[in-house]
Amino acid sequence: MYMENVSVVTELTLEGLNFPWEQRVALFCATLLWYLMILTGNIVIIVAIIVDRSLHEPMYIFLCNLCINSLYGTIGFYPKFLFDLLNSHVISYAGCMLQGFVIHSSVCGDFSLLALMAFDRYVALCRPLIYHSVMTKRRVFALVTLSWVVPLFCMFMNTATLLETRLCGSHIKRLYCVNFMIVSLACSPPVAGAYVTYFNIFFYFGHFVLIIWSYIYLIKTCLIGKKNWAKFMQTCVPHLISLVVSAFAVLLDLLYMRFGSSDLSQNLSNFMAMEMLLIPPMLNPIVYGMKLTKIRIWILKIVHTAPLSRTMKTNISVIATFSLSGFNELTNLRLIVFALTLLCYCFILLANITLILTIASDKTLHEPMYIFLCGFCLNALSGTAGFYPKFLSDLLSPVQVISYAGCLVQAWVLYSSICADITILTIMAYDRYLAICRPLEYHSILSKRRLWGLMCYSCVTPFCVIGVNIFLTSRLRLCSSVITKFFCVNWIIVKLACAPSDTIINNIVANVTIILYVSHCLFIVWSYLYLSRTCRTSIENKAKFLQTCVPHLVSLLTFLFSILFDIMSMRLGLLRVPQNLLNFFAIEVFLFPPLINPLIYGFKLTKVRRRIIGFVTVKAKSNF
Repeated sequence: MYMENVSVVTELTLEGLNFPWEQRVALFCATLLWYLMILTGNIVIIVAIIVDRSLHEPMYIFLCNLCINSLYGTIGFYPKFLFDLLNSHVISYAGCMLQGFVIHSSVCGDFSLLALMAFDRYVALCRPLIYHSVMTKRRVFALVTLSWVVPLFCMFMNTATLLETRLCGSHIKRLYCVNFMIVSLACSPPVAGAYVTYFNIFFYFGHFVLIIWSYIYLIKTCLIGKKNWAKFMQTCVPHLISLVVSAFAVLLDLLYMRFGSSDLSQNLSNFMAMEMLLIPPMLNPIVYGMKLTKIRIWILKIVHTAPLSRTMKTNISVIATFSLSGFNELTNLRLIVFALTLLCYCFILLANITLILTIASDKTLHEPMYIFLCGFCLNALSGTAGFYPKFLSDLLSPVQVISYAGCLVQAWVLYSSICADITILTIMAYDRYLAICRPLEYHSILSKRRLWGLMCYSCVTPFCVIGVNIFLTSRLRLCSSVITKFFCVNWIIVKLACAPSDTIINNIVANVTIILYVSHCLFIVWSYLYLSRTCRTSIENKAKFLQTCVPHLVSLLTFLFSILFDIMSMRLGLLRVPQNLLNFFAIEVFLFPPLINPLIYGFKLTKVRRRIIGFVTVKAKSNF
């Protein structure tokens, strides 16, 4: 039955995005900014609760899970919505079911957690003497587990009833998928699905009634004493605001879905549809952050010490400049190293600029693969510009120092360049997968809009991710000014912090960053393994793989070995290795990849090689 359904409807069209391209671009920018604010607000609350042990109490643990649930719910909507704003707004049948499941389970999870928070406040205010015996660690863990498992199970049952449903339409009049809209497309709506839906509605309406009753009881109890009333205003008001906002958002959504009128304007319909994914995830961390004293104090402490200008004022009195001690081993070799480095940098500039100009000037090379390659070369120029000029200057200078601000900027440029390299290599792997495994869909998937969207992603995401890391580093008070390298590295600066406890957030964010880009590398490896298996069956595909994928593989291996050597020398501390070898490991990532990549692509990719040879030949003939 399921296979029969798939043969009828494999893709669904989301009709809520029928407005001009100019409006889409403006909405994309506004939505991306809003989503980043949601991520920032919720992650700040989560990190605050995890890092500060005084916040390891039931109320804050429930709040932490509420923020995690907000991230879970919004990730089911915003990435796909942002993608649709710049591309065709279709979604696969399986993707639609998954999106509906994620969004519904997140909304139900909100009500479960708000019910737990209401119960927690009831015990804390009405039965304070037995609070810790009732809210034990085991019970809190069990309640949190239930708040995740029960909504997931309920929504899984709801979604499972739709799997065998035969659809007679493929147009969803909404910005995203929800179960009710899928049911409305069914040729014959499933009876079991209706029963499960009404059970879930009554079940979570029961949660809502329990929350309302508990707060009414709390208000009556707290009106008796000023102390209890102050505690109620301090800890319960944020929950009430969150409840009212969530309930209002769900009410608007239900009104739109169940009783929506065709007389409503498209913009108003869209707002009603997405309000529950727009306001609560943004408002909750702000309300709790401002109202709950412990969290507010923690955030204010971070904010007051975090801005760069403030840090510079307090930090300059201790450290105004850093000393780069990596040059100590080059006392007698500086002129030789300077000459070799200058020659290498000139070659890097020449090779990358040649490739960029070749692709930019030849319209036959204005294809996704070559545009990604052009972006790759531009990123190489950006990264090397952050290292070579300063390095060459230091080789001829009697003192190798760098200002505090300059050190942070250099670390930002170098790290964002490395992360952008990984991102672009990931996109190039995806491009080769589409070209070889799905050639008929290649141009429809990699349209111009999607192409520029991917290019923007490869530039903006590393810049922002590393920006967060550098921002966290800028708030640290440092007790040393010696960097044992040729250049500034964020990890080395963090290790100079006076108090290791201040670097906990830095380590968390750094590890998240590492996991993010390791996942990119795993995707690249998987895609090339899949490509190599696919291309074995066809001589034509095998030739295409060797022609276009081998340069990417060589580039990837060169880059990964460079990063591996740098991590081995920096994080694992190979103290027994001579300093000169450690210095080589440190700069290897800026030495080989920027130089080898344009040479490999220039010689291996036929179109690029012919264009360069043609240009050189014509230039030689004109001289004679």
